[in-house]
Amino acid sequence: MEGNRWVKLWESITKWEWYKDANTARLFFHLIIKAQYKDTRWQGYEIPRGCVVTSRKRLADELGLTERQIRTAVRHLEESKEVENLTEILTKKKKPHFTIYKVVSYDKFQNNDQDEDQEATKKRPRSDQEATKKRPHTRKIRS
Repeated sequence: MEGNRWVKLWESITKWEWYKDANTARLFFHLIIKAQYKDTRWQGYEIPRGCVVTSRKRLADELGLTERQIRTAVRHLEESKEVENLTEILTKKKKPHFTIYKVVSYDKFQNNDQDEDQEATKKRPRSDQEATKKRPHTRKIRS
């Protein structure tokens, strides 16, 4: 398992216009899971919270889709204002071999107290952590 953090999704996501489109919804959820949870630097670029540095080919490989399916899903997300392509803004018109996607609604799903919640969970007794992890009514997806 790569990471050890939680991501949140509101139940109301089921009313979202692209929820029933499998490729678009999977891509959106994947971007939320992979997004930076805090501002960071990568190869000389400032990568804001809620952004993912990737490529169409990498997304296709990670999701088991074709690049064309990824391109279509990205177009759906861009048109619905769920995702912005920050590459040109951050790279100042260079021709990079990557794309920086910003999940526009990232903060709607991932509030800023996430780090504090996770730190508090780590400090609880181990037996309490195990019981918390097994609660069936939780709707969090672990990345």
